[in-house]
Amino acid sequence: MLFPHLTLDERSMIGPMRAVGFSVRQSAVNLGRAPSTVSRELHRSTDNSSGYAGYWAQLKTRLAPTLAPYRETQFKARP
Repeated sequence: MLFPHLTLDERSMIGPMRAVGFSVRQSAVNLGRAPSTVSRELHRSTDNSSGYAGYWAQLKTRLAPTLAPYRETQFKARP
């Protein structure tokens, strides 16, 4: 079974749905996704100060592979 990543359009719809009061489950049904997918997306990409922004979540997803080598050196355990 193939589980493709959320698209920018899907991410752009999550924020407004949450703003008008949709639950995670209702948002998932509207997107045709599993509730756990929407829940994880909100957990990973919600900022405490400004809430969820689909554009920034998409950008973060696209940049993650290019930033991986820097993360490895940044978080190495120090002796």
